[in-house]
Amino acid sequence: MAFGGAETQRESGFAKLVTTIFESLGVLNKGSAAAAAAPSASETSVVQPISSNALNVTRVGGVGALITAAGVAALAIFNVNKGKDPHSVVVAAYASVGLIVASALIAVAVILAADIRARATIATATATPTAQTPAEVKSVRGSGETKLTLDRAYAYVLVDAGAGPVSLELPDPASCAWQCIRVQRTDDNDNNYVRIDPLPAAYATLKPDRRIRLYSDGKAWTRL
Repeated sequence: MAFGGAETQRESGFAKLVTTIFESLGVLNKGSAAAAAAPSASETSVVQPISSNALNVTRVGGVGALITAAGVAALAIFNVNKGKDPHSVVVAAYASVGLIVASALIAVAVILAADIRARATIATATATPTAQTPAEVKSVRGSGETKLTLDRAYAYVLVDAGAGPVSLELPDPASCAWQCIRVQRTDDNDNNYVRIDPLPAAYATLKPDRRIRLYSDGKAWTRL
């Protein structure tokens, strides 16, 4: 028998009932109860993932029920009789239960706040990078003998030497440690050169329609 797919559908019973309940509460993904016990790749693609908000609501509900049960158990342990026990004993018992519940609620609030901050930090750290902004791209157009010294490490330097040669000087590698620069020539004029200083002669000249990726180790620029 193949593992996964329709041949491993859940049968009606306690397991499917529990799965349905957990799905309705938001603990399991929507569609989990209807999916096979070992779903195939195509089946898992249509299952809707739960949101963190739904999961937090479920957590709060579960913890709230646990706190309520703890309060009831505490009152049962104290075994207070409001009709017979002294007033001070009754007040002390209820105050103790209130303190237990308040402490539990504070603990839940701290945990949820930490969870929200952690999720926000992860979301920020793993956010999809945006497209290059104009400030990260430097365009250079040759006109006669054009010489330009870059003031910082741009993500892209686009050089058009169609109207004249270009001499491009890289910024001080010490000021751009651990950064990269991609220099791309956008013209096809073989009569004009594009020279990048200070680089070894072997790859200091950029030919038409070619590009080079450079890396600063803090001491010098090297080709990647």
